[in-house]
Amino acid sequence: MLVIRPALESDFGAIGRVFHDAVRQIARSDYTEEQLRAWSPGERDAEHWQRRTAKLEVSVAVLESVVAGFIGFSHSGHIDLLFVRPEFVRRGIAKALLLGAERALGQLGVELAWTEASLTARGFFQAMGYSAVREQTVCCGGVELRNHRMEKVLTRPNGAANGSQPIRPETNGTSPAAPVADVRVGR
Repeated sequence: MLVIRPALESDFGAIGRVFHDAVRQIARSDYTEEQLRAWSPGERDAEHWQRRTAKLEVSVAVLESVVAGFIGFSHSGHIDLLFVRPEFVRRGIAKALLLGAERALGQLGVELAWTEASLTARGFFQAMGYSAVREQTVCCGGVELRNHRMEKVLTRPNGAANGSQPIRPETNGTSPAAPVADVRVGR
């Protein structure tokens, strides 16, 4: 049974492994070895991931007693990180994580969710209702990577789309992309 819950301090080591494995294994058909090494030079420790996500809401998906995926998003609507372990791809994990984040953002009154989707994750985000706004090139570890700024107008809890024009926060231009297995974004 899939369980989506807020990340615990004890989850951050697993989050680092999910990120590294997703980047190195899932994104390899869209990025060169040099790009993959720049994006994820090696597994980073739990403290790195706690610092990296300190300003984000982070949820994990637990399946078969394993952290199978995670999402990190800000209250501004930025879906910053969404990654799934390679062995759990195409099981609805990324979808469940993203829908949970969108629901939380909607409850906060956020009208627009946005991400910097990797080439690998673009199709997933399109299937989830995101539209590509522009292709971007970002620098990660001294290496250029392409990704796509994508946006989705969120609906209110009653199902109606917000009537006002969504605010379009600008990207910080530093997130490479996000592959991930079903999914996406990261640095």
